[in-house]
Amino acid sequence: MVMQRIATFTFNMALCTLMAGCGGSLSPFPPIPGPSDSLGPTPTSLTFTSIGGNSAKTLSLVDTPPGSAVQESDNCTAGSVRIVSVSGPSSGPLGTVTFSVSPLNVGTCTLMFKNAAGASTEVPVNVSS
Repeated sequence: MVMQRIATFTFNMALCTLMAGCGGSLSPFPPIPGPSDSLGPTPTSLTFTSIGGNSAKTLSLVDTPPGSAVQESDNCTAGSVRIVSVSGPSSGPLGTVTFSVSPLNVGTCTLMFKNAAGASTEVPVNVSS
């Protein structure tokens, strides 16, 4: 009887070890972590060589994981003059969010984006003529 209990205990301990330390997983492999919160801009910087609405460019952000609200802020006002105008966001496929950026005046500034999960990124902008 004692030998049977020792054998059962040994079997249960071996099974427990295979189940990732008795954590309940049947897989002997550690779990694969999900994607971290991030915002990937494309392009990573914007350069304009002319001014006006016809020179507008689209900036895309891949929001990982998708679904959180993305907000834009910037330092694109020099005195009372706006360097660029930014419109958006528009939602695209698979967590892609797009903004339209139009050059208004010569200067440099930075667009800053943040999602509801706390991920952020910056995109430098240069407008020349």
